[in-house]
Amino acid sequence: MSDRMRRLVMLVDEMEESIVRARQAAETAAEHSYSMEIDDDLGTVVVDSSGRLVSIELDQENLRYTNAGALGPRLLEAVLAAEQGAERASRQILDSAGRTTRPS
Repeated sequence: MSDRMRRLVMLVDEMEESIVRARQAAETAAEHSYSMEIDDDLGTVVVDSSGRLVSIELDQENLRYTNAGALGPRLLEAVLAAEQGAERASRQILDSAGRTTRPS
């Protein structure tokens, strides 16, 4: 096998390994969920790795000390923060899978 052919085979092998790492990273990212506390200890929101809302858990004890006008903005802030956290975390997982150490 020629030197050029050997280099091409090595390049293909490296690309296949990169694809496997990217798939594994995507699966890992998809398995995660992200939670964010609602200000004033009013509860927790949970989103999946794509930022879709999974659940809202309200703290019944602290909920009685607020009203809809105050709860709405706090809830929205928590959902937005959880979505941003999910996006950052998923991007980090995928970016780390894309980093390779190439032999010189």
